[in-house]
Amino acid sequence: MRRFCVYLTLVWAFLLGSRDGFLALWIPPEKEPAYLFPCRVSSLPPADQKLLEEGIRVESKEELMALLEDYVS
Repeated sequence: MRRFCVYLTLVWAFLLGSRDGFLALWIPPEKEPAYLFPCRVSSLPPADQKLLEEGIRVESKEELMALLEDYVS
């Protein structure tokens, strides 16, 4: 008898990105951001701008809070 293992892929809890030039937070599966933050993406370092344009998948509230603290402060 063969045994099969099923692996579930963790779906990220949040997605940080850019919308209309501002830092935005999506909560999947929503198509529109749940929040827009008063932080212009253009004011961030180029490497962070690129990450945000591609979207940063965030798996926990702790990780989200750490990223927001870095970007908004």
